[in-house]
Amino acid sequence: MFDAFFNATLGRILELPEPYGLLVLSFLLTLLTTLAYKFFTDQNLMKTLKDDMKLLQNQMKDASHPAEHKMTLQKQILEKNMSYMKQSMKPMLITFIPIIIL
Repeated sequence: MFDAFFNATLGRILELPEPYGLLVLSFLLTLLTTLAYKFFTDQNLMKTLKDDMKLLQNQMKDASHPAEHKMTLQKQILEKNMSYMKQSMKPMLITFIPIIIL
């Protein structure tokens, strides 16, 4: 069953000499993953979240803030990190299945 599927879809690639078939297959998987992350995530939102987290981390490093303020900053960083992870989950799930099959 799987032999027929792979021969129909990847037959030409698998017929290439040893290292070249693997290189082409690796390139195609990398391209698929990169395009999925580009088109299924909001790039502006991801950049904004990352910049906000860096700003909050720099504020937290400042020794003049009291411990309560640092805990508030840590909570904000965790909230932004969760939003960032939610954004990156969708393309990961989309690319996970083809990569596991191959």
